[in-house]
Amino acid sequence: MTKKRVLGVAGTLAAVLALGVVGFAVGRQLGGDDGSAPAAAAGTPAAPAATATPAPGTATATPTGSAGVDPYTGLPLDPDTSQPLWYVPYQDADRELPRFDGVLAGVRIGPDADHGVDQLPRCSKARWGTLKDAAGTRLDLPLSLPLQGFKGGHLGWVIVCEDDGRPLEVTVDYAFDPDPAGVFRGGGLTVTKSSLEPRNGPPAASLRVPAPRVREMEVAGGPAAVAVPILPDHGVGEAALVTYRDGILTVIRGEVPLETLLAVGDHILRGGR
Repeated sequence: MTKKRVLGVAGTLAAVLALGVVGFAVGRQLGGDDGSAPAAAAGTPAAPAATATPAPGTATATPTGSAGVDPYTGLPLDPDTSQPLWYVPYQDADRELPRFDGVLAGVRIGPDADHGVDQLPRCSKARWGTLKDAAGTRLDLPLSLPLQGFKGGHLGWVIVCEDDGRPLEVTVDYAFDPDPAGVFRGGGLTVTKSSLEPRNGPPAASLRVPAPRVREMEVAGGPAAVAVPILPDHGVGEAALVTYRDGILTVIRGEVPLETLLAVGDHILRGGR
């Protein structure tokens, strides 16, 4: 979605009561076509910063399968990375799995779950801002991360309420280099923080991830819905983390190893700079 279209939506809703641009923008940006992550995928290691717990809702329990084989697609968990485009069959197979659609870690997650005007702070007019508008607030996001392999970060967007200057949403994109061992091909994450005031149901995040790969985990001392990549060490398949704490919905998604996803989540949720 272009900024022009998002601001057009904001202008249309300004005469109403809430800033629909935020929910519309986030819902579309997070509703990508290729998702992936496990509720308990075989071969998925637990990262040091997070504790895994069974995922309720529509998350699927781990079925009994052959060692070294993904139980949902039948693909080997030790791919021959010397082959060209070796990762494509994994991405394609994950797209065929049913999408997660339910409430997990207190957040409504699904392809059609969108925090519209019913969940946004009251605001009569919005504008595009900069990271300076979010500095020192709970929506503040860093442009750099103290993580191995971090390549760089750049601002996605900041939406500010002109009524009082408070930020409503901040998005930053992060890039990561391939690892020296050649296991991870390199990739990126998008982190979005949105200020929400749910007035009708739980906070919502529009996200397309395979239901069998979603589970609830503890990250930075609180619950989070985590989508684990089909190959968690290789960062193949979509990785995602969603949590709602103290009025802030945080959504992290991209294609990185599970360990990187959880490390970024832990750093961001603890207010790291």
